[in-house]
Order: sequence, then C-alpha cells, then structure tokens
Amino acid sequence: MEAILITLPSADRLPDLLEAMKDAGSPGATVFDSQGMQLLGWLGMHPALGRHWGMEGTDHESGKTILTVVPEPFVTAVIAAADQVLGGFSAPYSGMLCSWKVGTYRCYQGDKDHGAAGGRE
Repeated sequence: MEAILITLPSADRLPDLLEAMKDAGSPGATVFDSQGMQLLGWLGMHPALGRHWGMEGTDHESGKTILTVVPEPFVTAVIAAADQVLGGFSAPYSGMLCSWKVGTYRCYQGDKDHGAAGGRE
C-alpha cells in the first residue's frame, strides 16, 4: 500500500481528479480544505494568526488536499492520472504530489467493490 497526497490551489479540477483517480484504481480519497504558504504572504501575518484569520471572513479561495491509500499495483496509474488531469506540477501554484509507503493499513472495506482495486491487506 502507498499513500498519495495531492495539494491543489483551488477546487476547480477536484471532481475530474477524483474521478480519474478512482478509474485508475484508488479505492477512495479524503479531501480537506487547506491553505498554502501563499496565504501567509497574502495576509502578511504571523503563521498562526494567518491560518486563523485566513479561514474566516475573507474572499481568498481555499485550496484542497487529497489523501488516498492505494494498493501497490495501482500507484503508478493513480499518479499518472493525477498528472494527466492536472497537467503536471511544474508550473507555479500548480500544487504538489507526494507518496510514501504505508506500514499499517486498517479500513473497513465491506461496502466497497474490490473488483477494481483488488483485495486489502
């Protein structure tokens, strides 16, 4: 199993990204609202205050962070799907993708179709 974390500066491409990841073998994903360091410069405040005030009372758009845990045979395909939908991560403010091996994985999967992503460890 491998965890994949993707950050996006906005939610514009989120539905397409989640669909492509699922089609590539991701069994599911968790999506968080998030803010990058760009917000700190935008507000010009101490990081703790910037985070607090940046979440409320502004028209600054919230970014998104996606976390998925993918069976090993599907990792390359899920990353390729993200690259395809997002056009890569080489432009400024294009987001970020990273992955790491998962040592322990526990998740109820009784309600999931295991045909696409195979069995669970």
